[in-house]
Amino acid sequence: MLLKVNNLSVTYNTPFGKIYALNDINFELYENEVLGIIGESGSGKSTLAYSILNFLPKNGKIEKGEIYFNNTNILNNKEINKIRWKKISIIFQNSQNVFDPLERIDNIFFEVLNTHSNLDKNESYQLIKSQLKKVGLSEERLLNYPHELSGGTKQRLMIALALLLKPSLIIADEPTTGLDVSIQLQILDLLLKLRDEENISIILITHDLGVARYMSNRIIVMYGGEIMEEAEKKEILDNPKHPYTYALKNTMLSFKQIEKKEPIKGFPKPIFKKDIGCVFAERCPYAKERCYASKPIVNYIENHKIKCFYPISIKR
Repeated sequence: MLLKVNNLSVTYNTPFGKIYALNDINFELYENEVLGIIGESGSGKSTLAYSILNFLPKNGKIEKGEIYFNNTNILNNKEINKIRWKKISIIFQNSQNVFDPLERIDNIFFEVLNTHSNLDKNESYQLIKSQLKKVGLSEERLLNYPHELSGGTKQRLMIALALLLKPSLIIADEPTTGLDVSIQLQILDLLLKLRDEENISIILITHDLGVARYMSNRIIVMYGGEIMEEAEKKEILDNPKHPYTYALKNTMLSFKQIEKKEPIKGFPKPIFKKDIGCVFAERCPYAKERCYASKPIVNYIENHKIKCFYPISIKR
């Protein structure tokens, strides 16, 4: 086991009150695995990613929990500083805008190496050149400024930057956002190729079920800062047990199906107080009085971990 998260809870202080962004999150990640984390915007996916690396904004706070990486609890600055970028790195959401428009690409790469390694300039250059080659780019790209590059090229550079110090875990937060469909597929194939060649694990955060199906070995479904369901990819997408997972699946378009897809009724809401019941109850077509009165615990049903009183597989 590479990563283990225990009872992780995160809040944000806002002018409107405290938001409970993550509530008692538990999961494991194994070596050479792609773990997909899916859910609508506001479900807590990115907060989870930034909590692992302690990248939360100033108004964010980890209230409780443990995060073990290679059996070491990294929920303190001393430990996370030892492994951030070296052992765990991240492909940021909207990474098209991550690069400083006034900095040439080579300066951005050198800055990372100067901060996290003791390599001299020649050694750094050779390492950068080799990493660019892995993502299909020539060293000439180092002389460019970000505005001179296409979205796909910038995404490849972001992947090369994340791989620079040969981490064993990459967190990919919506890695194909804003890219053309053909470029999206190239980026996903590149990540899978690097996963196999570099023996890395990937946490893939996405709202796109098609991307999750293509990339993941196992999938976690999040809603309202909680994990609703977890199972192997095929199980969770072809045979969902939680009403929320089932509703998400029914929003996904398919060329093989011509029936009209139905959006999930209602909208996710920020959680300003800890719910006593299921966080999905207000939007769930199957919710009963019990769902509003008490919070479901995690159960194991047909190889699924699920937090629901009335799973799809059980007669209602």
